[in-house]
Amino acid sequence: MTHTTTPAPVDRSMWRRLLMLTHPDRGGDGELFVWTRSLQERVMGGCEACLGPDQRAAGEGGFAEYAERVDFPDYADHDRITSRALHMAADVGEPYARLLEILVGCISSPTYHYQERRGASYRQLAYVAHLAGMSADERVGWYEVARSVPLSQRHASYLIERLRGTAA
Repeated sequence: MTHTTTPAPVDRSMWRRLLMLTHPDRGGDGELFVWTRSLQERVMGGCEACLGPDQRAAGEGGFAEYAERVDFPDYADHDRITSRALHMAADVGEPYARLLEILVGCISSPTYHYQERRGASYRQLAYVAHLAGMSADERVGWYEVARSVPLSQRHASYLIERLRGTAA
């Protein structure tokens, strides 16, 4: 006889509370916040019952595929978008120009193929803004810049690595 158990219900309010505690805008650790969100996506990924109605309506693929991201064109060329970002640096002003200029070494690589084909998540962009010491108003401007480029998940990861002083 096989015994099956019903999974424990997911308490979304507990996730919200945990994320609130770790969010850099609320005095938390940005790195811990990104890790917590990754854990949340991994734990809740593909769990239809765990999703809110807006997330279920966003499409198939579960929570792991649903994340607020910069709209990103299909079949985008990573190096072309990087070049666009570098050219935009002259027009966007500080503190955004400095961040876009960091992307000069962010070249396409088969290792990062998946990241180069997805838009940056807003949590990544928030962490970049936190590392760059942006104010709340500057952060809103940063999101606009990221959308206008548009920045990929790889671009955001690259910026985080550089701002934290680690190798790409």
